[in-house]
Amino acid sequence: MISSYKKLTVRYLKANKKRSILTLIGIILSVALISSIGLG
Repeated sequence: MISSYKKLTVRYLKANKKRSILTLIGIILSVALISSIGLG
């Protein structure tokens, strides 16, 4: 099941590169914000 999920993920990332990159940036920014609030 996990291998089919990986295949689906790769296919989705190839189909929607721009959206997936924006999503990754958003996740990274939110993690940075949460960790800075937690540390500060």
